[in-house]
Amino acid sequence: MVRKKYFGMMRQGALITEEVTNSMDLSQVASGAPLLLNDSAWLKSVMQQIASAMRTLHDHHFIHIDFHWRNILVTQSNKPKIALIDCPSGDRLPYPLYKRGIIKDLACLDKTAKHVLSKTKRLKFYKIYKQRQKLDDSDKQQIRKILKFFEGR
Repeated sequence: MVRKKYFGMMRQGALITEEVTNSMDLSQVASGAPLLLNDSAWLKSVMQQIASAMRTLHDHHFIHIDFHWRNILVTQSNKPKIALIDCPSGDRLPYPLYKRGIIKDLACLDKTAKHVLSKTKRLKFYKIYKQRQKLDDSDKQQIRKILKFFEGR
């Protein structure tokens, strides 16, 4: 990976990876193969992988900044695998920006999810991400922030 910054701003970057064969981005799945989203085993596997990847990034204080469905590749098989793409602005952020970045990453995912997944499935994703069976007050407060993030935009 090559990264060049100028006064803290990303100026140039490149990461070369292997091709993810037989894959679609998740937004293409939602529009072109929506029946997959009704396959509970397939969806559970994808949600667990996305939540795990997001949690790992956030545990290392890394914020993707553009965590939309179009930036998640999913292989087209019975055992789907995900790959994250397009992260030129992602970075490790200081504490106040890091907390807002987590909200933004989760809100970006939810922006499409609210149109194709039930509230129950969206809440299930959040619980997987937080590794909780039951939500506490701080979780409920964070969910409210996620839901309001794109209001008025």
